[in-house]
Amino acid sequence: MPDTQARQVKQIRKSAEQAGSYLEALDTAAQGGQPDEEKRLVDTQEYMQQLEELALPFATAAGCVLQVQNSVPAQLFIEVQNVQRALLNIIENAVRYSPKGGTVQVVLQSGPQGSAEFIVRDQGLGFAPEALAHATEPFWRQDTAWGADGHYGLGLAIAAEIAQRHGGALQIGNLPQGGGEVRLILPQ
Repeated sequence: MPDTQARQVKQIRKSAEQAGSYLEALDTAAQGGQPDEEKRLVDTQEYMQQLEELALPFATAAGCVLQVQNSVPAQLFIEVQNVQRALLNIIENAVRYSPKGGTVQVVLQSGPQGSAEFIVRDQGLGFAPEALAHATEPFWRQDTAWGADGHYGLGLAIAAEIAQRHGGALQIGNLPQGGGEVRLILPQ
């Protein structure tokens, strides 16, 4: 197959994959979010190590440094896969909006009243005022390239829904030195 045709086939495949992702996102949103999952105890060290292993390839591919820290030497009672999906959504956003060579930090720490706080910080431009108000709404995007890059504005909406199912919250803000910060807070 000539190079031109091979590139065209590759582009068609990529477009089909993006369409499939879009349809999955629409289906998930139409069904009211992520499927229910039973909560179970998970070791925080193992969980954070697995999260790092999953996030490192796309952070590295984007030219970002990923730093993962855990200061909760215990177990969490969570929907393991759904919380992981929420965190990967948040980390992917942080990587996407960070400059090449920037650092994305992922920290697990104890919060007020024994809650677990997953904090993701980036070195990008941070959230615009409109994004602070709307970023957790399904299909809302800070930029105007909706769907052009395979992202449809569902990541933070899904993360917020998972936090709420745990009786927690998703907090979005900007850091004083610049960059964005997203906190996934889960009561324990």
